[in-house]
Amino acid sequence: MKKRYLFQLNEKMKILTISIAAYNVEAYIEQCLNTFADKRLNETLEVLIINDGSTDGTVQICERYVRQYPEIFRLINKENGGHGSTINMGIREATGKYYRPVDGDDWIDTENLIVVIGKLMNVDSDLIITDYVHYQMEVGLLPVRNFKFLPKEQNLLFNDIILKEPIIFHNSIYKTNLLKKNNIFISEKVFYDDTEYSLYPMQFVNSFFYIPMVLYYYRLGRQGQSVSIENLIKNRNDLRQIIKKSFLFFNVNKQKQSMKSYYRIRIHDVLNLYFNMTLSDLWISAGKKMTKENQLFYKGLLFISPCLFLSFMAKDKIRWVMLITWFSCDVQLLSSQKKWCYLKNRYLKSNLVLKGIVTMINNIRKEKK
Repeated sequence: MKKRYLFQLNEKMKILTISIAAYNVEAYIEQCLNTFADKRLNETLEVLIINDGSTDGTVQICERYVRQYPEIFRLINKENGGHGSTINMGIREATGKYYRPVDGDDWIDTENLIVVIGKLMNVDSDLIITDYVHYQMEVGLLPVRNFKFLPKEQNLLFNDIILKEPIIFHNSIYKTNLLKKNNIFISEKVFYDDTEYSLYPMQFVNSFFYIPMVLYYYRLGRQGQSVSIENLIKNRNDLRQIIKKSFLFFNVNKQKQSMKSYYRIRIHDVLNLYFNMTLSDLWISAGKKMTKENQLFYKGLLFISPCLFLSFMAKDKIRWVMLITWFSCDVQLLSSQKKWCYLKNRYLKSNLVLKGIVTMINNIRKEKK
């Protein structure tokens, strides 16, 4: 007899469950919650606000929304366990037909959410894909990230479609039952766990449905954000851990040919993040210790999955050059990189001085006129 879940038997089941990772986001959480605070969503939306041990005023703001919209919001308080722990809690507590997590400093398009939920009522695909937008705090909204190559609003099978772009945290909605029955669990107390969220459930996904509407707005440029170069370097061991686990996952699941290319795309995506980090001035200036760490890390990836690592390196000639240096003595390379950084910074500073002199001369000329 197949195991049945209580949420499948509930006639008043919500269509979509949103879990919000709320940790010390008092400056942003109100904007996030406002996007769900709409009485038109009372019957169809469940929002689980998961307070991950906040120490600022986040909880007080969340409590106000729970009081005002009890049909939609529920607050769950827990000890700090990291971003992954909020996803795990959300999956356990979700009662909706579909599930998706949201970060407390991001937000959703309310009108599009209402339309998407309406479509979800009549869809039974394992995965729903939507569009999303990056919001750069110093610039504003960036171009829409979409899947133009996919047929729109059709139930598609992975055997029939080869994905050209990775499914990530910001554009995916999974069927709740798929996550629950397969015991999807994301690493806790580490950063960059969203990579696991876009890998682990995919091995059980057979069908997907693309809705070409912008649903998610992803904020970039916030102080202390995990994807800033400073925090990437600070939390580099977490990123390495996630990448290694992704390589191991690929080895175990690469037999499924219909998904093999997708796994490769997604893992290359996060590895590229690490690769770009190692080219930064901050990394290079840290000296020989980080260079040695880099050597050991890449050698480890090559040992775990030669085909996956080499296919990443093959995409760029510069990577091939660096591959040679990573597996040999890096002292000369490190020295040349430091000289390059010094000359580059000196050039930028001299340009700034030159621009300042030109500006000053122009101002004097204007005053004389």
